[in-house]
Amino acid sequence: MVSLREVAERAGVSPGTVSNYFHHPEKVSAATRERVARAVEALGFRPNAAAQALRRGESRLIAYLALEIANQFSAELMEGADAAAHVHEYDLLAASSGGETQRQQRYLELFERQRVAGVVITPVGEPEAPLKEMIRRGISVVSTDPIRGLDEISTVSVDDYAGGRLAGRHLIERGHRRFVFVGVAPGIDTIDNRVAGLRDAVSSAGPLRELSVGSRSIGDGVAAGRMLFAEDRSDVPTGIVAVNDLVAIGVLHALLAASGGTMPPDIGIVGFDDIEFARNAIVPLTSVRRPAADFGTRAVEILLSGIGGGINQPPVHEVFTPTLVARASTVR
Repeated sequence: MVSLREVAERAGVSPGTVSNYFHHPEKVSAATRERVARAVEALGFRPNAAAQALRRGESRLIAYLALEIANQFSAELMEGADAAAHVHEYDLLAASSGGETQRQQRYLELFERQRVAGVVITPVGEPEAPLKEMIRRGISVVSTDPIRGLDEISTVSVDDYAGGRLAGRHLIERGHRRFVFVGVAPGIDTIDNRVAGLRDAVSSAGPLRELSVGSRSIGDGVAAGRMLFAEDRSDVPTGIVAVNDLVAIGVLHALLAASGGTMPPDIGIVGFDDIEFARNAIVPLTSVRRPAADFGTRAVEILLSGIGGGINQPPVHEVFTPTLVARASTVR
C-alpha cells in the first residue's frame, strides 16, 4: 500500500498539500497540483475511502448484499440501486451471500469496516441481531424482503402471496387441474408466501404438489423437469409454477426434450421475476413480474433518507404489486 506521505515525498510537498489536492484542490496552485498528480500516477496511489470517512465523520459509500448476484433479477436490482446511488453522489459496493448465513455475516462485518453509510440486503436466515446492531451504530439498513419479527428495519418488497395467487388463477383459467410448485425447500419467507398464495388459489380446483430443487438455477430446473416428465403422463401435473424464471426455463427445456421439441398443448409453465431470458426463451415464458430496477432504486432512496437517523429513524415498508405477463408457455 502506497501512503500519502510517500506521495508527498515524491512530489516534494507536505502531506497536508497532498490531502488538499484530493479534498480542497482550490487551495493548491496549478503547478503544485500537476506535481502531485504525477506522483499519484507514478506510485499508483489510491485514497483510503474508509480512512477518509472516519476522519470526516461521513461516508459516500453504500452496499448491496444480494442473495445471488448471477441471477438476472439481482443484477437488474443492482443496476437500479447503482443508478439511484449515482444520482445522489454515492458509490455502491456489491456482494453476494450465495444464500449462506456465514458468508452473509462476513460481508456485513466487512461493510462495517469499510464505514459504509448504509446497506441494502436480501437477507438469508435470521440476521436480526447484526442488522439491529448496524442501525444502532448509525448505519442505515433496508431489506428487500420482510424480516420476520423485525419491523423496525425498512423494507422494499413485493406481495409474493398475491403473486402466487396470480399464477394459480391464470393456470385455472387455462383449464389446469393438477399443479406443482418447483422450488427450494421451505424456510425463505418470500418463497413460502408464493406457495401459500398458489395453494389458496388452486385449492378448490385440484391437488398441488411441491417439488424441491437444490438451487434456483436452469440446471436444477432441467433436473426437476426430467423427474416430472419421466412419470406416468396421466398423473403428471399440467399446471407448473417455478420459484423463478431460471428454474421455469429449465423445466421448459426438459419438457421440450421429452416431447420431441414441441410444446404440448396440455402443459402450462409459469415463472417469477420476468427477466429478459423469460421474454426471449425458445417458448416465451409466462411470468409473474417483479420490477427489479424500480425495486433497487426505491430501496436506495429509502436507505439514503434514513442515513444519520439511527435507531430512532421510523421504518418505511413499501410493497410493490406484482403483475402476470402471459406468454406462449401457457397461452396457445
